Amino acid sequence: MNLIFPLTLSCGHLASGTCDCWKGNYVFNPDGDGPIDRVLREFNGAWRQTLEGYGCQLPSGRNHGPCPVCGGKDRFRFDDKDGRGTWFCGQCDPQSGGGLLLLSRYLGKPTVEVAKELLGQDMPRTVAPVRKHSATDEQMREELRKRAKRGAEMLMEQSMMSGHPYMDEKGLTGEWPVNSQIMMGADNERIEPGALLLVPAYKNGELVNVQKITGDGKKRPIYGGDMSGVCHIIKGPGKTIAVVEGFATGVTVNRMTNATTYVAFNTGNLAAIAAQARAEHPDATLIIFADHDEIDQVHGWRPGTKFAEDAAVPANAKIALPPEAVS
Repeated sequence: MNLIFPLTLSCGHLASGTCDCWKGNYVFNPDGDGPIDRVLREFNGAWRQTLEGYGCQLPSGRNHGPCPVCGGKDRFRFDDKDGRGTWFCGQCDPQSGGGLLLLSRYLGKPTVEVAKELLGQDMPRTVAPVRKHSATDEQMREELRKRAKRGAEMLMEQSMMSGHPYMDEKGLTGEWPVNSQIMMGADNERIEPGALLLVPAYKNGELVNVQKITGDGKKRPIYGGDMSGVCHIIKGPGKTIAVVEGFATGVTVNRMTNATTYVAFNTGNLAAIAAQARAEHPDATLIIFADHDEIDQVHGWRPGTKFAEDAAVPANAKIALPPEAVS
């Protein structure tokens, strides 16, 4: 077979270039004629209409809101810088990107396929195609959740108990579930056994996902898995019931108070998990231990405190703040 140089990859970029499309990191060529370059050029300024036309719900303005991909309820924002459809989610992996990456992750399709679909019959267009979120898309998202659930089950079945640097750094000695097998990360990096702390996430008593925590504290769920309304429960002999955001905080509270502790994983889950804790322990003293986050410059409040306050009233719960918040 005769090869014609320069070689062009399936994404439309040259093989001799610095293309990272397979990782979602696009090297945009404004004069390029590949499907990704064309979409990034022709759909600039129209990403909100494009995404919402596919049923991808976005927060209004630049407010924080639910993530349409991972299910987190408070750490996603769509800022659409320079019309590129830019976004940020504190729970996703990767945590940021442009409109094309968000749409491809929402639909569960490769970016190249989504780019070609947007271009239709290869006709340039500046207005997004209007298409409602179809049953096929719902089925695809459900399939992603099922895959993540199977992955979570396999990961926990193959886990081993060991110390972990993330917990050691917090001053929390002990053994925790960690990965027992060599794994490949999102960037194809080699993950050695014991490198990931594994925190199982349950919904209605069923394992649905796993939060993976690296030694330096990076937290990621299994891609596509459910993280909305999930929790991890640390049993305690005390009569008090605690609700916290993070696992290390949960272990600390459990050890200091003997409380059965519900880990909500993110502030957006606090209300649902506080309600669950109250339903399961109707007569117990319920305390939400709020994180002392940095002030959200958009809203002017600390997310940990704000969401804890919102969750406390309907659950008839008290709020405990860390020392730095009351000093």
